[in-house]
Amino acid sequence: MTLSLTESRPSEQPRTPVRSGRDFWAWGLLFSAGIFVLIITYAVEYRVTRGHISAALDDTYIHMRFAENLLAGQGFAFNPGEPTPGTTSPLWVLLLALGGLFTDNLLDVALFWSSFFYLALAVAAYGLGQRLLPGRGWALAFGLLCLFTGRIVWTAASGMEPTLFAALSLWAVTRYTDDRIDRGTACHAPTDLPRSRFSLFTALLFGLATNARPEGYLLFLCALLDAALGLRREDGRRTLAWKGFPWKAALLYLLLIAPYPLFSLATTGSLLPNTFHANSLYFRWGRSWEYLSLVLQFLPYDNLFLHLFLPVGAVGIVVQAWRKGTEALPPGRLLVFFWAVGYLPASTLLTPMKYHFQRYLIPLLPFFILLSLFGLEMALDFLARRRPAAVGRVRRAALAVMVAWGMALVVQWPGFLNRTAERIIGRPVRQWPSLVAQSVDNINGMQVAIGEWIRRGTRPEDVIAANDIGAIGYISKRRVLDVVGLVTPEILPYVKGLHINSLRDQRVLEFLSREKPEYLVVFPNWYPTLVEKRDLLYPVFAVELKDNIICGGDVMVVYKCRW
Repeated sequence: MTLSLTESRPSEQPRTPVRSGRDFWAWGLLFSAGIFVLIITYAVEYRVTRGHISAALDDTYIHMRFAENLLAGQGFAFNPGEPTPGTTSPLWVLLLALGGLFTDNLLDVALFWSSFFYLALAVAAYGLGQRLLPGRGWALAFGLLCLFTGRIVWTAASGMEPTLFAALSLWAVTRYTDDRIDRGTACHAPTDLPRSRFSLFTALLFGLATNARPEGYLLFLCALLDAALGLRREDGRRTLAWKGFPWKAALLYLLLIAPYPLFSLATTGSLLPNTFHANSLYFRWGRSWEYLSLVLQFLPYDNLFLHLFLPVGAVGIVVQAWRKGTEALPPGRLLVFFWAVGYLPASTLLTPMKYHFQRYLIPLLPFFILLSLFGLEMALDFLARRRPAAVGRVRRAALAVMVAWGMALVVQWPGFLNRTAERIIGRPVRQWPSLVAQSVDNINGMQVAIGEWIRRGTRPEDVIAANDIGAIGYISKRRVLDVVGLVTPEILPYVKGLHINSLRDQRVLEFLSREKPEYLVVFPNWYPTLVEKRDLLYPVFAVELKDNIICGGDVMVVYKCRW
């Protein structure tokens, strides 16, 4: 049963949709639209990179190196025989290794999986939309809006795991919603016993999502919170209750996520992977507010018209829950709110990462879209009370404008349209296929080029210290010391919590003096005082990018170390 545009009553709560021919038609449309966007994106990339289709991030090569060593029997390691938790996505490494059983080209495997899950997340969005939105038209619009969100397109062609995590998250929330619907938690008779149907298959999906991205921990906690708020005591009072808590699901989830933290504990002495320690910085309000400001600035670039309704959706859910209790909301809506809105303060305080189009936020964009659609639905509900005859036309027009606006940003315009738009707005138009292509060209022109130079110009036994280790390590096949600490946890006591400053340079030098690598490869702007020590570091090769949008610096230099 679909939701009406008027306020939902207990008897009108959603039910698990029955599959029909319309679903197959919708899946076909979503698949065709996604393939269309991917073809355009890769075609533009092929032209810009002169046929060198590759990864849009250096981190893609880190996962490929782990998968390569895993296939070679060298363990879960970046450097052969040196196991370490140097990735936040062990599931992604396993998927790359699975593809590596059929082909030696792990780059193609990475791009295939990221593109495949781009299509999958749109289908998953359609399924969740059927549960939480007023009808199939809304659900289809939700899936299309995910496909036409530029940052999701960018990550689809990056060879990275955000599309996997997004798809698994959407499936997990869909199954969780079905569990709540099927067990009748929408029934509000005050004498109902506490019940919190949380199936083991749902816990499995949450566990897989967490193995794809560590943000899955927070997602599962949000689901447990939503389940706990849905419990009723036998006297009918709305309160937290232990009876009915999904202990079996929680235990299965713990069993699924335990292997990687235990592996981390065995290899580094910490339950958290190296990436957490390497990326954590001492808390500063200025840095966190700058990150949050950037989050809000990016949302209009994703879809200006759509996200005007995001505050309406978020506030509307809070108001409904406050006035009538959490059970007045359709199952699943409060979880979407907890996850999308709750992530912002958590990331602002713990991991305010501002680079790469805020790529750690990308898997949450479908849930931001969903919140915005909730807001649109509430606005239409308000309109229906005053102009009921106009609601249908306004709804169709609003959804069409939002989908068309998103499509205009991810479908590369012909040259004459770009030139016309540039004359109108007074600046160059950079659509997302061009941004994808430019990102790939940056990585090819810098990290890949330096990896090739090291492979040709150094000895197999030489040790390379670097701050960007992916392509350099994967292509050169040399042992790498990571001066950031992703795969070299030994350096973390020296640099943990430090940003670009002379103290960090001094401590990196102390570590390098102990390890004595043959070469150092860094962005000079990251280590300004370290690279000035020409008695120790002699530049032998350098790359400079003219139009850099993705790398940590415009210049990367290879230094020969003279200990």
